[in-house]
Amino acid sequence: MLPRRTPLHIMHGNRDFLLGADFATACNARLIDDPHSLGLFGTRTLLMHGDTLCTDDFDYQRFRAEVRAPAWRKEFLSLPLVLRKEQIGALRAQSEKEKRRKPPEIMDVNRGAVEAMLREHGYPRLIHGHTHRPARHEHRVDAGSANAGAARLVRVGRGSGVRREGCRTQTP
Repeated sequence: MLPRRTPLHIMHGNRDFLLGADFATACNARLIDDPHSLGLFGTRTLLMHGDTLCTDDFDYQRFRAEVRAPAWRKEFLSLPLVLRKEQIGALRAQSEKEKRRKPPEIMDVNRGAVEAMLREHGYPRLIHGHTHRPARHEHRVDAGSANAGAARLVRVGRGSGVRREGCRTQTP
């Protein structure tokens, strides 16, 4: 558990979406929405898990909608723990099978979905996970308009985090 003075924020991902208020309270954490807007080192930044940007993966989007529906969640959580663990194991095995079957480009974020999100939120910097191509991506969105330009930064894996590099804020 973290000391009370250290803020901890949790955004649901694709495997921990059932975490709720009781968990957050026990961890002295705050659940945040996806997307979540904040100022980060003086730059408007939008944090996202990123899976909602993978719009070309229709099967995953259908699955995501199903398991995040309140009725599904309620039914799943009403099952005995042993049955939930069995279902989780089966779902993970199916997920690994699907990842091997699908072309890599459909399992990553869709450029149009990224650009739409940047427009919708006023062209902030976007940091997201759920990617198979971690890198720093520069997007020129709506070139020529008064609001043109935005950046998308993606870094996932061990040691990831946000740090300042020179005058720009980047992920390591």
